[in-house]
Amino acid sequence: MTETGLLRLVAVASLLFAFALLMILWGTLVSTWEISLGDDPSEWKGWILNFLGVSLALYVFMADSLDVAGRGVNVLRDVLPASFNWPLFSLALFLKILTYSSA
Repeated sequence: MTETGLLRLVAVASLLFAFALLMILWGTLVSTWEISLGDDPSEWKGWILNFLGVSLALYVFMADSLDVAGRGVNVLRDVLPASFNWPLFSLALFLKILTYSSA
């Protein structure tokens, strides 16, 4: 493996680890919140940012599969990602980070 390939692999692994860590932290934070209706509406900003970040990240990971979803199970099983949408994933990661600043 070349040095560039190794650096790229470390960068990808670091980003995925960071996103997984944010999801774990968010789950811990959410499980300790007491949710009651009628509270300050700004509390819902964290929920909205979380939902948007997770939805966007899920879309980025499933984009190639969604493109061939109507062509049958065999085609879906043979899907390999052509590329990865890093700008969109970075936005999803940024939305997850904003979640903690609003909580």
